[in-house]
Amino acid sequence: MGGSGKTTVAKAIYNQIPCAFDDKSFIQGIREVCETDGRGLVHLQEKLSSDALKTNVKIESGEIKKITFEDRLFGKKLFIVLDDVKEIDQLKDLLGNNKR
Repeated sequence: MGGSGKTTVAKAIYNQIPCAFDDKSFIQGIREVCETDGRGLVHLQEKLSSDALKTNVKIESGEIKKITFEDRLFGKKLFIVLDDVKEIDQLKDLLGNNKR
């Protein structure tokens, strides 16, 4: 149900989360980006990677270098909010999960 302020509330809570996590990321509008932007998935992967790894990450295709990504995140406590996910496949594609 659009227009009821869910994203605003989620962002407000996200901004109040204390430093109990190593890093955090708020990725907004996943459904819209995946459906309308031809480079949307890559852009979302770059944002998640950049937020979590605290470096500028450029991804050439829609495939995250999964081993490197997982190795660099191992042992980190992350707080990730993924806003407006419509289908589970959007999460699998974003996170590089090949097990369907």
